[in-house]
Amino acid sequence: MKIKVLSDQIINQIAAGEVVENPASVVKELVENSIDSGATQITVEIKGGGLQLIRVIDNGCGMERDDALLSLERHATSKIVSADDLFALQTMGFRGEALASISSISKLTLLTAYERGTRIEVDGGKILSVEPCARTQGTTVEVRSLFFNVPARKKFQKSAAICANEVSRSVAALSLAHPEVGFELIVQDRAALSTPDALQLIDRMGHVLGAEFCKNLLNVKVEEEGFELCGYIGEPGQARRQKTGQHLFINKRSVISPLVAFAVRDAYATRLDSDQHPIFVLHLNLQPHLIDVNVHPQKKEVRFREEEWLKSLVKKGVSSALQGGAKELFSSSTSFVFQEPVSQPFEPSLMFRETSFLPDVEELALKYKPRVIGIYHHFLLLEEREMILVDLALASERIAFDQLSKGEKIESQGLIMPMTLEVSAREAELIQCFIEDFENLGISIRSLGTNAFMIDALPSFLDPIEVRDTIMEMIDQPLKDLRQTRKEKFVKIASRSVRRKHFSLFEAEAIYEELLKTSSPKFAPDGKQTMMHLNVEDLSKLFK
Repeated sequence: MKIKVLSDQIINQIAAGEVVENPASVVKELVENSIDSGATQITVEIKGGGLQLIRVIDNGCGMERDDALLSLERHATSKIVSADDLFALQTMGFRGEALASISSISKLTLLTAYERGTRIEVDGGKILSVEPCARTQGTTVEVRSLFFNVPARKKFQKSAAICANEVSRSVAALSLAHPEVGFELIVQDRAALSTPDALQLIDRMGHVLGAEFCKNLLNVKVEEEGFELCGYIGEPGQARRQKTGQHLFINKRSVISPLVAFAVRDAYATRLDSDQHPIFVLHLNLQPHLIDVNVHPQKKEVRFREEEWLKSLVKKGVSSALQGGAKELFSSSTSFVFQEPVSQPFEPSLMFRETSFLPDVEELALKYKPRVIGIYHHFLLLEEREMILVDLALASERIAFDQLSKGEKIESQGLIMPMTLEVSAREAELIQCFIEDFENLGISIRSLGTNAFMIDALPSFLDPIEVRDTIMEMIDQPLKDLRQTRKEKFVKIASRSVRRKHFSLFEAEAIYEELLKTSSPKFAPDGKQTMMHLNVEDLSKLFK
């Protein structure tokens, strides 16, 4: 076996595998470079989901000719002088660190100017030309034909629509991380996001996440030596079933931190059900020596040096905001008006079918058909030589799952009062992509303009209160999977959304009859039992 030293081109392509995962990661690296250059206005333009074109334009400090050439070399940076600097980083990235990797798997054009403009053309890591050009101070990077020389990598990229949405998500996160910078995102020659600079965080949140997200938020503010936590959390009633409403920034980096997310969730205590997640936009600023940002090639994850101390401060800040919000809500009630209690008709939780003591001729003829005894909460009680308990919630899931799996369109019912749904720019794009899927699920949703939709019909089994959570979960889930598995994910989420707490006796009987026609009447899609048989001996054991 002979050992050979790899060529610079192969080394750069290997490095690109760590830094460049998809078009969104390219956009992230280039925009962070722009932020480090002092830019106050950044424009991102993409075509073909970023696989055809990515163009990032900034008004930062720019570079002279020699620096521009050095920025395309591996390990060339203006940010690091000694090894100690790695543990005291206060910039987004290392200017030029990613350019060598990106240029090795694309056709890249770099236009930059400090005092004089320079244009550099690179094809697959090879510099084709270097020439002067006219440009105002700042930098423009154009990346065309991403992964053109690594077809194996390109084959595993997602569709253009999903890639475009991932770019939107990345730009939205960077925009929330840096409200002092103006951002513009153009997708296929259409403005998808436009935010002015010099905004407060709450104003930027309104532009990026939508007005609905920003309603009734609680302010979080904690300051101690080496620690600052600020931002906003949602009231318990704004919690979601998924974590898509959670945005965390540590030293202005968008990161994922289970430790911080757990501390926030823990502060809500019993205010939330176990399957609910609070929404928040939080900025955590720490001294550089307390955090290690080099544990992940793309800096998506971080490591803390004082975890318990950090958790206690985060929990303290969130708890204080929740308590303050409750006090504010209570103090807003300046007067109380006593009202006579209104009598309500008594509704027993256990309903029984009215039956005659005389034998039913039809029932005797069909003696193996279960006889309905009654309904308690979401359980149907039947008798067929032994007692049968049917979980109507799980039965509804099985019915919906089978209907959707067969490709059948779910019947919907018009709403007397249509619902309005306001979402972020990224979420609006996803909803537009999946409009047909929603129609098949019985959800009639129409665009009302920028980031707003009207819902005027729903399937009968879907509670209007759960519509937003259901839609958010359905549009977020497919991004994690290949396109061919999208339908399967839709089916599982939609069937799970049919759970209800109360059913009428008429509905219960109809559900049971439909359940028997399904492919697996005894089991829900997640494997749980939909029904249970109990004989006299089983019932007797319950009283021991």
